[in-house]
Amino acid sequence: MSIHHILGNPDSTAPYKIAILIRLSAMIKKDVFEHYIHPLIAQGISADDIIVYSLDYKDSGKAPVSYIRAYLSHLFKALNGNQIQTLFIADPNYFNVLTGSKTADANYGYILPCIIPKQEHFKCILTLNYKAL
Repeated sequence: MSIHHILGNPDSTAPYKIAILIRLSAMIKKDVFEHYIHPLIAQGISADDIIVYSLDYKDSGKAPVSYIRAYLSHLFKALNGNQIQTLFIADPNYFNVLTGSKTADANYGYILPCIIPKQEHFKCILTLNYKAL
């Protein structure tokens, strides 16, 4: 399990405010900027405040809850080290684990707290994976 990242502004340094979480297979820099970073900048958010992290899936393309929890335990170290406050999550499986939701679809447009112990300070927002469009 390795964590990959893209910075909204390659010259910026932590702390970041927003992390976009997306499947590693969708971490194509040009597309991430087009579909996530540029729209956030257009809403008045500084590129300096944005970092993108990969979400991992097993080789089978599946991610059972136990696998997601294990991956999140590594990801939380990076998120907390960078003082992230808000998570834009482009993956319903990870969103459900982070928020305790049973179905992700009903939560588009809402901000939910993270329910993982000691990680409740994260605000979670479900967003589409641009590849689904």
